[in-house]
Amino acid sequence: MEIKDRQIIRRSTKLRRLSEKISIYEKKGMNFSSAFNYKNKFSELSNELYRLVAQRLIKEDPTFKELATENTSLLKNSYLLFKTTVQQMSLTGTHATELRGRLSQNGHFYCSVKKTNLPIFNIFSPYAYTSEFIGKIDCLGNVILQKKATRHALFKRVPSKFYAEIKENGEVRLLTIDCDGDFLLTGGKNIISKIISEYSFTNLKVQSEFQRRKKQLEIIMDDYIQKITASKKPFLFSRCLITNKNEQPE
Repeated sequence: MEIKDRQIIRRSTKLRRLSEKISIYEKKGMNFSSAFNYKNKFSELSNELYRLVAQRLIKEDPTFKELATENTSLLKNSYLLFKTTVQQMSLTGTHATELRGRLSQNGHFYCSVKKTNLPIFNIFSPYAYTSEFIGKIDCLGNVILQKKATRHALFKRVPSKFYAEIKENGEVRLLTIDCDGDFLLTGGKNIISKIISEYSFTNLKVQSEFQRRKKQLEIIMDDYIQKITASKKPFLFSRCLITNKNEQPE
């Protein structure tokens, strides 16, 4: 899919405005809940912008493509365990259909449910859970996973443990290997909300190399964004990215 200039400009403009809003609210002493929500929104939008720019540069810039390919290969893992850390009650959907997340600086993947199914006229939906996701991790550690398969169970139908196979090109296969019981018999259904991986690198040296290359890629993307948004206010995203300091493996 071709990435248009307007897609990059639109998101960079939203980021600039959000950054200005956060700055104003922080001076006024914004409460913890508001600060957390705004900073999470900033982080998600920034990751989305970088993901789009990376896709475009891989097609346009051979040097960027080579560096991106090398960085993605560092994420290769034949067996990476994930566990569910947060469940949520859903009044409509009965299982997750899309997960999105990213690799944190601490070496763990953090993913959240972005979409659920619409169980219209399907009496078996309350007993279904997603047994397999497939997707892609990019050179920056951003991950998007889509439902590929479901299974059914009478009681244990809330996935609690998974393992992921990450190929050298960033392709991911996430399989459910264990489930918890769903005790909401009426009025809704428990589904997964957030999942976290174990430490994803083979050692600290590989992690350090990944982060070093990631910074190089971000510098190239910052310059590219500045050229496209030259008529807008300058805004260096990688240097202004607000991260969630509360991210710790559970």
